[in-house]
Amino acid sequence: MVLWPRMNLFEFHDQSWCPAVLRQAITDCVTTAWSFTGLWRNTVPHLIELLAAAEAPHIVDLCSGSGGPLPLALAPLQARFPGLRVTFTDLYPKPEAVRALVDAGAGRIRYHAAPVDAMAVPAELRGVRTIFGAFHHFPPEAAIRLLRGASAAGQPIAVFEFQRRDFLRNMVWPTGLVGLSPVVALVQAPRRWWRAPLTLVPVIPALWAWDSVVTILRTYTPQELAEMAAAAAVPGYRWEVRDAEASGRRRITCLLGFPDPRGGVEVVRY
Repeated sequence: MVLWPRMNLFEFHDQSWCPAVLRQAITDCVTTAWSFTGLWRNTVPHLIELLAAAEAPHIVDLCSGSGGPLPLALAPLQARFPGLRVTFTDLYPKPEAVRALVDAGAGRIRYHAAPVDAMAVPAELRGVRTIFGAFHHFPPEAAIRLLRGASAAGQPIAVFEFQRRDFLRNMVWPTGLVGLSPVVALVQAPRRWWRAPLTLVPVIPALWAWDSVVTILRTYTPQELAEMAAAAAVPGYRWEVRDAEASGRRRITCLLGFPDPRGGVEVVRY
C-alpha cells in the first residue's frame, strides 16, 4: 500500500557539500546492508535472462559509485557466463573502490576512467546496462531520458530497486539500519579509523537513517515505472516491470528493457 506521493527530497551522500568522509561512511553502510540482507541475489535470474539474449556477455553498470551490489552478484553470473565482461561507470568515477576486483578480473573487469552520464551513455559502451538502487535519484524527466537512451540504442537495461514506498513494509528499515551501524563501524573492511567515533557520536547512524527514509520516499512504484517506460518506448523494444521475489527473500522491483519485436510495456508479478 502506497501511503504518500513520491517526494524528491535530498539525500546527504548526494550533496557536493557533504564531507567525503561522511559520504564514504554512508556508502559503506549501504554496501554492508546489501551484503547482510542478500537482496542482491534476487537480481541474478533477471540478469542471466538478459545476458543470455544479449549480443555478448557484457554488463555496463551505470551509477556504480563504489561498486554497489554488482560485485556480490558476479560469482553466480560468471559461473553461467565464463567470458562475462563488466564495465563499472559513474559520473564521478571511483576506480579505487573496486581495484582488487579489477586486478583479479583477468582483464574482463574494469572501471571506466572517464565520467559517464547515465542519461548519455557513450555509443562504444555496448552491453546490458544495469542500475542498482540508484534509479530513484533521477526525477521523472531525467529517468525517462535515461530509459530512452537504452531503448533508442537497442541495448538491454535492468533497473533494480530494493525498497518500496510503503510504510508497513519499509519504514521499519531505518531503525534496523541504525542498529547495524555499530557493527559496520567495528567489522567492515576496509577498516577506517574515523568510522567508530562517528558512529558513537552518532553522526553516521543519523545520516544513514535520514538517507534511508528519503530513499523510500523517492522510490517509484511499479505503475510509475511502467508509465515512464511507456514514455521511453520505441518500436521493437519491450519493457517489463517485474514485482519479483527469489529464494523466499524480500520482494524487489525491477524494470527490464530489451529488444523484442513484440514491443509494449507489461507489469509482471513473479
